[in-house]
Amino acid sequence: MLVQALLFAVPIYAQFGGLVPDESRAPMAIRAPVSKNCNLAISGAAQVGRVSMKGGSIEVRDLSGSGILAATGTLRFQFANGRYFDYVWRHTTSGMAVRSMKITPEETLLGGLVAPSRIDSTVLGVYFADGEVCGETGAYLKEKFQKNLQSARLDAEQALGVANALPPKLFEEAVRNGLLDAGPYQRESIASSNAMLRGQLLGPGGKLVPEYKEWLKRWQDSLKPAKPAPPKQSSRQPAR
Repeated sequence: MLVQALLFAVPIYAQFGGLVPDESRAPMAIRAPVSKNCNLAISGAAQVGRVSMKGGSIEVRDLSGSGILAATGTLRFQFANGRYFDYVWRHTTSGMAVRSMKITPEETLLGGLVAPSRIDSTVLGVYFADGEVCGETGAYLKEKFQKNLQSARLDAEQALGVANALPPKLFEEAVRNGLLDAGPYQRESIASSNAMLRGQLLGPGGKLVPEYKEWLKRWQDSLKPAKPAPPKQSSRQPAR
């Protein structure tokens, strides 16, 4: 139950926006050995001050070759007095598996502790495109991802419908501004789908890529449950 709670734990300071102090920050490298059990490599740096984090990039690469549908882990801020503070990072795709991802951490106070000396990262769980899971939260990530597939299918259907209805120039503007309808009762998947559409459909200079309709169709076709992995002895063991 603690792990599942962590998956939903969004820092209170981020929810209300801008409550971290205006302090000087510098990049602090994220130290992380390759996760041999889950075949992920984690790197990057966070922008860290004396009492808070704001900005940076957590970079996650899949070394298994199958692609990632969902993953979560922690940044553990270590302090000179032996204490630490954990920040949970997470990423869920909108249906299309990725081999690498960059996650921008939310602005966060460091639990009342001061001047971290280093950041270590660990993997809590992964759901792979071949249907396998890894880590203590892997099965939960898979269950949640499968439940969200229907929302993602609706996102893809709506996006393709708008692409077919609008001329390229207007569609480009719509993608830039957030193609899918957002609001207080929006589908849970819309924010991540809009971010993905901007990243995939807008090329250098923010221009719409020529093959945008073909990409949308591939996305729509990809939104089906992962095929069960063939019977074999998995090399992925629960993360420790």
